[in-house]
This record gives sequence, C-alpha cells and structure tokens, in this order.
Amino acid sequence: TRKVQSHPPTYVSNTVKADRNLFEAHEQKQMAAANSQIPALCDEAIRVATFNVHYFKDLHAKNSNLNGIMTDVKAMDATVVIMEEVVNSGSEKNQLDSDMKAAGYGHQAEGYGSGAWLGNVIYSKLPLSNIKVTQLGSARCLVQATIGTGAEAITLYGTHLEVKGGQTRLKQAQQITGTMDLKGRSLLTGDMNAHEHTPPIQEFKSKLSEAFSALSWPQATYTCWAGTTIDFMFLSHALKGDLLGVYVYHT
Repeated sequence: TRKVQSHPPTYVSNTVKADRNLFEAHEQKQMAAANSQIPALCDEAIRVATFNVHYFKDLHAKNSNLNGIMTDVKAMDATVVIMEEVVNSGSEKNQLDSDMKAAGYGHQAEGYGSGAWLGNVIYSKLPLSNIKVTQLGSARCLVQATIGTGAEAITLYGTHLEVKGGQTRLKQAQQITGTMDLKGRSLLTGDMNAHEHTPPIQEFKSKLSEAFSALSWPQATYTCWAGTTIDFMFLSHALKGDLLGVYVYHT
C-alpha cells in the first residue's frame, strides 16, 4: 500500500542550534507518531533500509548501542539493511554479525576504505552475488551486491561520503556514478554527509532518481541529530517505476 508519511518538523532554526540533547528530547516526542505511519511489509515487496549505526555507540557516543540497533532492525523489518559506520573487527562486530544472522540476515557483503576502522555492510535476507568494493579515497568506499536474478535482479550500492571537504565528496559522488550500472536496476543509498542542494547530491540527481522525488512525496525534514537531511536513497530510471514507498524510521 502506498502510504505517505507525515514528516515531523526539524528542531533547529535561526535561533535554535543543533544540540544532541535537544534532538533527543525532540525525537522522544516525535518518533512514535512518525514510525506508526510506516506500513507493514507485504510479501510481494522488498524493503531496503540505510542505517548509520554510529560505530555501535549511542547518540552521545558513550555507551554501546548494539541492543538498540537490533531493536530498530527488527522494527524496520527490511529485506536488506545497508549499514554505515560499522566497526571492522572486534567482539561487537562479531556480535552484530551473529545477531543479524539470527534475525534472518544470513547473507552479507562488507567494505572498508583503505586504512579505515569503519565501513559499510550490506546485510540481506536474500542471497547476494557479484559482491564488489570500490575504494573512494579518504578512507571511504562503495560496497555493492546483487539480489535476485535475471530481469528481477537489483544491484545495491552502499556508501558513506567524506565528512569534511565538499570537493572530496563531489569527486567521490562522480566516481560512484561512474561505477554504477546506471542503465540497469540499481539502488544507491547511504550517509552522504551532504545536503540536498549541494554538488554531490546534484551529481546523483543528474543521473538517478531521488526516492522521495520519484514518488512526488514530501522530502524528509531531517535524518540526523543535527536536524538536517544527509541520508539519501537513489534509484536508476529502470528501477524507479517499481518503487512503492519511502520512509524515515526515527530512533
């Protein structure tokens, strides 16, 4: 069912600056109503989620949040979860892999930028093939994998662009669009560390369809604690006609 989500307003303004405590209080008031508008996943659909897991730490980067991550994963009920800021090794990474497998995500593809301790992981309930990792420089990468076969196959791409330096992000975006199969059934998602009208996002939009725009639905008001939208999902023109909905799950 195509159900449009009503996005809560951001808490930042000309007089209110980004603050983690203010964001936490705002989300506690907004997230139940926002999340209740996300429809259940039907048998015929595939749901893909992007999720920055903040190196397994809570909003304030103090305590482990593995239990919270799994609670959110189960609530989102996605077929595929593409995570950013996944720690590359250690007991918590092992626990996440184990918990995701127990939750039905028996297939994974992961990639880490050269020298990076954080990376991107595709966890999937469906088999993955054609796994590939492309280095983007600045300790960033693009991980890709295909679900399905034949005419129904979809190539998934997950990334997390550089946090500092707009020109670096633009070059990474250009490398990604140069790497992707733009004529096939492709989906790109991740934390782009860039706002809608900046050059990296415009690069993606010049060659792909942004998910909310593809449905002519209202854009997300924010996707991160800073009260802005930096997480996006883009579809190739061959895939956008299959899009049923796009939502922001609040945590």
